[in-house]
Amino acid sequence: MKLIINADDFGLTKGVNAAIVEAMNNGVVTSTTLMVNQLGTADAIDLIHTHKLESIGLHVNLTLGKPVSEPEEISSLVDSNGEFHSRKYLTDNADKINAEHVYIEAMNQYLNAKSYGVDIDHFDSHHFAAFLPNLRDGFIKFANEVGLASRRADYYIEDIQALAVKTTDKFSAQFYGERANIKGLKDTILELKGSDNETTVEIMAHPGYSGDELASLSSYTTQREHELSVLLSDEIKSWLQAQEIELIDFKGIK
Repeated sequence: MKLIINADDFGLTKGVNAAIVEAMNNGVVTSTTLMVNQLGTADAIDLIHTHKLESIGLHVNLTLGKPVSEPEEISSLVDSNGEFHSRKYLTDNADKINAEHVYIEAMNQYLNAKSYGVDIDHFDSHHFAAFLPNLRDGFIKFANEVGLASRRADYYIEDIQALAVKTTDKFSAQFYGERANIKGLKDTILELKGSDNETTVEIMAHPGYSGDELASLSSYTTQREHELSVLLSDEIKSWLQAQEIELIDFKGIK
């Protein structure tokens, strides 16, 4: 089996950024996805260039902070303050969202990252919001036009045939919360492992250092430190070798 471990939320805070860099340089994280409109975005971009990080994706964000587009361009995605609606709002009101607004904002976030010299090579979505009904039409249009690899959508639904870009064969979001421990990561991997050594899978991770800044933005705080300790552990590295699991990034999928 070929395994991608992707760290979401790069750019959320400096503490999250530091943990992701550590997990990529010294642990088993093989790729990360960048948020371009957060407090830690400038720091993340600096770290990408300083550490010459590769396999950087775009964490398309439709639920936190202000958009990079002008609010009037994407009016269905923002509230009266020009900030993104909450994830709950999008879930409850997906039919009111203009899919073209999702396309516009995703494309502008991608172009924003590129303008800072970041070589984006894959996509996913914060809170999986871009895969919600109706919103996904805009995301698919964006992803297909750019043509880079994408996270699979079957966290919510069966794989989307209209998404005509590379994806892994399988995806799991189960390394999270109460499973943010060594046993939880092993169990998640074993649930995905098949008999075919060429099977490619992606596991989502959220390493980070907690703090007041993170607590103001996310309810997932100290658990990120638990994830980091697992992703850095020698036990996991040795176990992956014993299981003959090859760590790859998105450039390694067919």
